[in-house]
Amino acid sequence: MGNKPKGLGSGKKLRDRRKRFRWNNKNFVKRALNLKEKSDPLGGAAQAKGIVLEKRQLEAKQPNSAMRKCVSPETKVLLDGSYVKIKDLPRYKNKVISVNWDNKELENTGVSVYMKLDTKKQNDKVYRIKTKETGREITATQDHPFYTDKGVIDLKDLKISNRVAVYPYDSIEYEHSDTLLVDKNKIEEVAPYNTKFSKVYKELERRNLLPLKTSNEKIAKITRVLGHLFGDGGIYEDKARNSLRYKIIFSGKPEDLEEIRKDVCDLGFYISPIFESYSRSYVESNKGIHIIEGTSYQFRITNKSFALLLIALGVPVGNKTLLDYGFPSWLNKSPKWIKKEFLRAFFGSELLKPGVYKKNGIVPLKPSLCFSKLKGLSVNSFISSFSEILKDFHIDIKTIIPIKEFIRKDATRTIQYLVSFSSNMNSLINLYGKIGYVYSKEREKLACYMHEYLLIKKHIIEKRIKALKEIKILVSNGCSISKAVKGINLDGLTRESATYWLREGVNEEKIKIPNNYLKNFNEWSKEAAKNLDNGLVWETVDSIEEAKLADVRDITTESENHNFIANGFLTSNCVFCQLTKNGRQVTAFVPGYNAIKFIDEHDEVIVESIGGSRGKSKGDIPGVRWKVIKVNDQSLNALVRGKIEKGRR
Repeated sequence: MGNKPKGLGSGKKLRDRRKRFRWNNKNFVKRALNLKEKSDPLGGAAQAKGIVLEKRQLEAKQPNSAMRKCVSPETKVLLDGSYVKIKDLPRYKNKVISVNWDNKELENTGVSVYMKLDTKKQNDKVYRIKTKETGREITATQDHPFYTDKGVIDLKDLKISNRVAVYPYDSIEYEHSDTLLVDKNKIEEVAPYNTKFSKVYKELERRNLLPLKTSNEKIAKITRVLGHLFGDGGIYEDKARNSLRYKIIFSGKPEDLEEIRKDVCDLGFYISPIFESYSRSYVESNKGIHIIEGTSYQFRITNKSFALLLIALGVPVGNKTLLDYGFPSWLNKSPKWIKKEFLRAFFGSELLKPGVYKKNGIVPLKPSLCFSKLKGLSVNSFISSFSEILKDFHIDIKTIIPIKEFIRKDATRTIQYLVSFSSNMNSLINLYGKIGYVYSKEREKLACYMHEYLLIKKHIIEKRIKALKEIKILVSNGCSISKAVKGINLDGLTRESATYWLREGVNEEKIKIPNNYLKNFNEWSKEAAKNLDNGLVWETVDSIEEAKLADVRDITTESENHNFIANGFLTSNCVFCQLTKNGRQVTAFVPGYNAIKFIDEHDEVIVESIGGSRGKSKGDIPGVRWKVIKVNDQSLNALVRGKIEKGRR
């Protein structure tokens, strides 16, 4: 060594140098300053006693003997704006829809952990559940928890006739797209002459809204806002002394405006408080004078950058009644789920709420909406663009009828048109189940109920069609109609109905539901949604069959709800406890199948290190370095195995 001390005193110099430089060794520093014991909540001890503060819901990354609450890879997971199969979920960043069971509210939440498990390695059982009302199916592991009218029950404990909670909204499958919608050139085309472009660009870029593409993570919210502005909202010019500004106005019920507020705030823009105003006016029409009065609610945005972005996307500026416009052309080239989000918001403002004719309470009302146009102004642009978008959902516009003519204060005349859609069952199922409503809680909830009601009717008809085919085969083989009907044993099927089918040669498409067989919509919806809200309904378990499936998937949501909509909701099992020796708080894993059920809040537990490499957590439970071994001075393992009963503190 070139700098090695030599001669007398070299030994002392080397000793001093070692003392000085050993502090560069992190292992020496930890040992000398006792950092490991100071940072360890257990203070370096092998075990510690603690009090359970709460049960926490965390999921393992890898297969674990106590965490197998999983579903089939083909299970559809409902997202904000669309759905994906759970096997495809890691490829997308969309938030999943979660249910807050306390207030029955639907919430968006991110996914923190995604898991792929093998049931064969875990020796786990998988079952397929089918419901009675609609034939809805889901395949899941035996400890998958379902929300039922009797509380949360694991699949293995479910029984025939148990009622499970479902959210009857199908949505549209997510499709990736990266089409450019708005860039700087598009902004410059629609902006007034005095626009400070540098300020506009900077603000939109800061909010990740320029350039705007269909792949933008906020495109669902932007499209919904756009749809509302084509309905009850609007953009209007607000001329100042030396500049041109814009007012973006949103109108609706206070609770619906709050939903819009959430989306606009997520986009990063300030919103005014909600304004309440009462008005009374007289309108002259070809059918006499009408009095229009009532209270309206709205809030406004005066942000020019946001207004220019919306105008560039196709929102008309000014009174829509006096303008010739159509829906944005870029929607036709966009994925189906984006079109759906636009229509949901537009229908939330304009489409008649779901309902049934009062005569029998079973037949759904024909969907319709009204809009007004200046007399002499063509409606072709509006109707043609509207029809083009609806084609993707197999919904047809049947009639466009002018119903009223109004005379405005400035003596101009406007025509009110009634647009009616197809009312066949498949069209209605697509309308309420694939599109639905948004920014209108009442209509959104009723659409879920109507979709479920129609699915029930369709399921009954499908079973009767199947019965007709079986009866034809049995009768052709010499069986009497009475014996054939008795052998099929279908609820609601009578010998008279079967005889009529065969005698008249009834086509399968003409099969109907018997009179008085199905409850009217209003009675049914009250019973189906009892103790539920926001569109959730009960369905009855009809069959539970074991399925052969090795590959299952699971996710952990970021929200405290720890569930997602896939006909069922998932949970997990960790506890949060406070150590009695020093007041430190730790999250401890609870090993053993259903072991979490033996621990309650305020129980006294003994925790110890899980024993991962160098005292760290194991790879399948990130951040959790301790496990529970005793509950109230009783062995957790013995409790799980049923050797002893849990005692009281």
